[in-house]
Amino acid sequence: REDRRGRLWVALNGDGLARLEDEAVAPGQSLFRRLRVSDDRPGSTVNAIRFDSEGRLWLGTERGIARAVEAQDGELAVEFLPESVACLNPQGACGTPDGALWFVGARGLACVRAGVLAQHALPAPSVHPSTATCPNR
Repeated sequence: REDRRGRLWVALNGDGLARLEDEAVAPGQSLFRRLRVSDDRPGSTVNAIRFDSEGRLWLGTERGIARAVEAQDGELAVEFLPESVACLNPQGACGTPDGALWFVGARGLACVRAGVLAQHALPAPSVHPSTATCPNR
């Protein structure tokens, strides 16, 4: 995902995020800077990255949805939406023309509009037992 400054942000499969910098911090170092999701909780799996219409960074993580703010030292401070647990571990995100951000997970959809979360749970699968016959048995 690209931010307003043209920097590329990449989820690192359980190890936070990386951001492509304009130049390396020191000669011979990578242009990617690793950023950890630093909220003092274990785990930092980020599956979805999205910027809202104001340029704010939103993350879909294994613990729900969070807004990330870049601190002076370049680390990310995150604010989890406590009510986003129904959309734990979202696997993707998209934005709509009205400025809403949508996150999709195994349990349903979550919409963040003007910082307010609305959740839409998927219906539970219905199981209908039936009598099945197998030929030649």
